[in-house]
Amino acid sequence: KAIINPMKPLTNWQPALRGILRGIAGFAALLLILILGFQLIYMGRIFPGTSMAGLDLSGLTVTEAAEKLSVNITYPLTGNIILQYQGRNWHANPAELGLFLDLQGSAENAYRLGRTGSIAQRLAEQFGAAYYQRSASLSLIQDERIAFSYLNKIASEIDDPALEATIEVRGTEVLVSDGHIGRKVDIYGTLAAISDQLRSFQDGIIPLQVYEVQPLVLEAGSQAEQARSILSQPLTLLMSEGQTAQNNLLVIPTNLLAQMLKFELFSNSNGATYHVALDKEKLRAYLSQLVSPLELTPQSTRFTF
Repeated sequence: KAIINPMKPLTNWQPALRGILRGIAGFAALLLILILGFQLIYMGRIFPGTSMAGLDLSGLTVTEAAEKLSVNITYPLTGNIILQYQGRNWHANPAELGLFLDLQGSAENAYRLGRTGSIAQRLAEQFGAAYYQRSASLSLIQDERIAFSYLNKIASEIDDPALEATIEVRGTEVLVSDGHIGRKVDIYGTLAAISDQLRSFQDGIIPLQVYEVQPLVLEAGSQAEQARSILSQPLTLLMSEGQTAQNNLLVIPTNLLAQMLKFELFSNSNGATYHVALDKEKLRAYLSQLVSPLELTPQSTRFTF
C-alpha cells in the first residue's frame, strides 16, 4: 500500500499552472504582435471602418482622403439655398453664402479617429471602427462676410424707407401728405437662419426676415384741417373795452396768417404728432407795427367854468 505523508505538499498542479501561464503569455504576445502589426499597417493611413459623409476613407492617407472628399462632396458648389420674400425667390449655392469645405481639416479629422486619448481609448476606437463603422465629422469654413454682402444686395431691392407725414402751406392752401410705413431686411436674423441651414448640409428654403419701420407721424389730416380752419378767415384782434381800432388795423389777413403758421413736432408715449401754431416771432413783429397807431397819450383832467 502507498503511504501518503500529510506533511509533504502536493506538486502535481504546478505543471498545469505553468502551462496556463505560458498560454496567457503566448496569447498576450500574439495580441501584442497583432496590435503592433495593425499599427504598422495603418501607419500614416486612416484606420479601417472610418467614413465621412457616407464616404469610406479606410486605408487612405490624409492627402488621398482630401482628394476623395473634393471629388465626392460638392454641396458647397451644387447645393441650392432659396431665399424667399413675398413670392420672390433668390437662389444661391452655399459657397455664395460663404460655406466652404476644409478638405485638409476634414481628412485630418478622419485620420485622428483612433489616435487620440489613452491607449485603451485608442484601441477601442480602432477596433470599434473596424467592426461597427465610425463616421468622422466634416470640417467646414463659414465666412459670414460673404453672406452679409449677398444679403445686402437683396436688401437693396427690398428695403423701403419710412416716410413721415408732412404739412406745408402754399399761399393760403394747406397741403398734406400722409406718411408711409417702411420695411427693412433683418440681415443678422436672416444670417442666423442661413447658418443653421448650411450646417445641416442640405438644400432648403429660408424666408427672409423683414420688419416694418414705423414713421413718427403716419397721418396729419386732423392738423391739416385745423390749419385750414385758421386760414378760412382773417384773424381779428379784439380791443379792450373803451378802445377802438381804425382802418382795420387789428385784422390780420389770411395771406399773412399763412406766413405765420408753423407745424411743430411733439413726441409722447403714444408716438408723435404735429401741433399747429402761429410763429411767435413773426406775430410779434407784425403786432409791433400796430403799436404807434394804438398808443393813447394820457391827458390831465381839465375843468371848464
